[in-house]
Amino acid sequence: MKNIIFSGLTEKELDELDNVLNKYKNDIEDIEDYYEDINGETFTKIIMKVKLNDEINKLYKKNQDKQRKLRKLNTVKEIAKNKNIENYETLDISNRDGKRFKIIHNGRIVHFGLWPYSGEGAYIDHHNDDIKKAWQARHEKIKKNGIYAYKTKGTPSYYAYHLLW
Repeated sequence: MKNIIFSGLTEKELDELDNVLNKYKNDIEDIEDYYEDINGETFTKIIMKVKLNDEINKLYKKNQDKQRKLRKLNTVKEIAKNKNIENYETLDISNRDGKRFKIIHNGRIVHFGLWPYSGEGAYIDHHNDDIKKAWQARHEKIKKNGIYAYKTKGTPSYYAYHLLW
């Protein structure tokens, strides 16, 4: 038996979890719902003791990944503010597989940042200047239509370079 905590779930994710829990209701010993106000936002937390199965493990891992992304979202928003990267409509975690964040600028959605990352992640994760310089040196050579991608606002390279590195 293992205690599992799901937090910050959307309605769709709660419904998905409900379906799985109903399917495996014989494996559940204890469920407790409560609400917690964090930074003005309400999160639903569900604590349960379950016999682990593949579907619960997948949902748990998905929720853990989402929580890890959320922890860095405020950092990225602060960097955007400090670097005067403005006039975007939304900066949020990405719902696209393999991407960490998304930004909506002039009605266009741009997903950026590798997720899950390998190694130590982006500069916002490790703060290692040597790794940052090496990453930037590699990515400063990438061109899109003859223009350096990291200088072209609206490209994933631009946002990764300026917000994550």
